[in-house]
Parts: sequence; structure tokens; C-alpha cells
Amino acid sequence: MMIGKLTLGTAPKIVLSVKDNAWLAKKNKPRLFDLVEFRFDLVSSLAPKPLLQTTVPTILTIRSKKEGGSFQGSERERLLLYQELIPHVSAVDIELSSKTILGDVIENAHDAKKKVIVSYHNFDKTPNALALDKLLKRAKSAGADIVKVAVFAKDHKDIQKLARFTVENANQNIVTIAMGEVGALSRLFFPALGSLLIYAPLSAKDKTAPGQIDCKGLSLLVKRFYPRPR
Repeated sequence: MMIGKLTLGTAPKIVLSVKDNAWLAKKNKPRLFDLVEFRFDLVSSLAPKPLLQTTVPTILTIRSKKEGGSFQGSERERLLLYQELIPHVSAVDIELSSKTILGDVIENAHDAKKKVIVSYHNFDKTPNALALDKLLKRAKSAGADIVKVAVFAKDHKDIQKLARFTVENANQNIVTIAMGEVGALSRLFFPALGSLLIYAPLSAKDKTAPGQIDCKGLSLLVKRFYPRPR
């Protein structure tokens, strides 16, 4: 599976999630990440296209409010923004719940030869195994190249439930994340079970989901627990 020139599925890849170009100040330092996710639902005054001027593989995300995002416009406006920016990125992320625009975003992305991450977020709980399987099938049927499942873990039983789902579907191009403080360990160890990507903010103050580990700290942990060349 390719996003730009990056091959997924060989070792954990770190995705730096950003809302502006502050991360470019670190461009002369050793890179701590493999991809950049631009959270355009969090962008306020910046013009979209200049923000995307980078040689690093990029993911476009315009997260809806009902799945933890901050986009203020209508679904029609969100679709138009996707259509404007798709040519300038490597991949897009669109929620499975975005029924009115899901098909159009996937079609537009695939027409432009971009990969599609179809995502599901649940900030309240970890669904049961049957529900997780249904989510995966729905996302794949919709045209997902990668399926991202991010759910809230209340305890280690939830971690075990999501870990089992990850192992059983490791060949399906999935990203699994257990959100919350209990779930923080999933961000580091689920790639060993088959999850493709690890998301990280630039710093602790830039977190976009509970349990995230900042990019520098996560990079050090990945080097410690995944000593193979990435």
C-alpha cells in the first residue's frame, strides 16, 4: 500500500497531525515523522494551498463535529474543500458516518489516484467484536484503501478487544487506536499487531485526541521498541 512514495505495512509509521506550518521550523533537524496529516477543520485564517507545500507525504483531514472535529460549515462546503485540496495531497481521511459526501470524496480521491482512509471514531466506548467487524466491512465496501478505527478504552478489556480485532484483520490495511489514558499503550504497540500508522501531535499542547503522545516522545519510543530501520 502506497501513500506517495511511502510503503505501508512494513514497520510503524508516524503521522504528525498539524493545523499550521509550525512544524516546518524543525525541517533542518532529524525528521521525527513519516507523514503529515493536515487537520483542515482546525485551520482558521491560513490559505489552504500554501499550507500543503511540502515534500513529505500528506493526509488531508476535514473532521466533522460529530466525530470530534471542528469544521464549521455545511457538508456541501466540506465536500467542496475536499475537492479543492485533493489534488495537492497524497491521501484523504473521511469518516464512515459522513454518508452524504462519503461516496463523492472517495470517488474524487480515487479519480485523482489518491489513497482513501475511511475512519470511525467513538469517544465513549469500544464497540463489541461484531460491531467492529461490521464497521470494517462497511468501510471496505464504501471503497476504503485503509480503515481507521479509533475508539475509547475504559479498561484493559477494551484494549484486548481492539487488539484481537487488529490481529484478526492485520492483512486488511487497518489503523487501530484505543483513545484515552488507558489506551495510550495501543499507539505504540498496536503496529506490532498489524496497525499501519501512529498519530502524534507536534507537542503535548497540540493534542487532537485523548492519549496521544507528542511526536518527539513517540519517535524515541518507536526507535526503542522497533529497532529495525524504518
